[in-house]
Amino acid sequence: MKAWFLNLEPRERLTLMIGAVCAVLILTYALVWSPVTRDVAALESQISSLRDAAVWMDRAADEVARSRALAPTPRVANSSPLLTLVEQTAKQGGLAGALKRVEPQGSDRARVWLEQANFDALVRWLADVQKRMGVYAESAVVDPQKDAGVVNARLVLRRGTEG
Repeated sequence: MKAWFLNLEPRERLTLMIGAVCAVLILTYALVWSPVTRDVAALESQISSLRDAAVWMDRAADEVARSRALAPTPRVANSSPLLTLVEQTAKQGGLAGALKRVEPQGSDRARVWLEQANFDALVRWLADVQKRMGVYAESAVVDPQKDAGVVNARLVLRRGTEG
């Protein structure tokens, strides 16, 4: 091969060397440089996504810590009859005027009728008696009234576990 190359005219040898250098440069670009820059760009994009995920996780961890700090108040062991409990907590919840009737259904259930009750106060009251006293709404029928935020409600409340 060396003899063949040396037998070429100087102009042909120069053309061949320039072609070989161009071929090496093109192959280096195609097989080395381009894949490396493409992979670097993909890794930079992945780093950006991972940073976003880390920021989200930090925020979520802060929120979890705040939630744990505001853990729900433990349920109060209350041996009062359910009817008494309903009447007392309804008064505390601002629903005394709306409470029309409370009727027992055994020792652990009560039917409750409210008229012209503030819906927000009703929902807060139900959440409070569930969280603090373990009293759940087994069923609820809520009818909106003409005034905004005012409802009539028929509830069946049950002491014990939900479900």
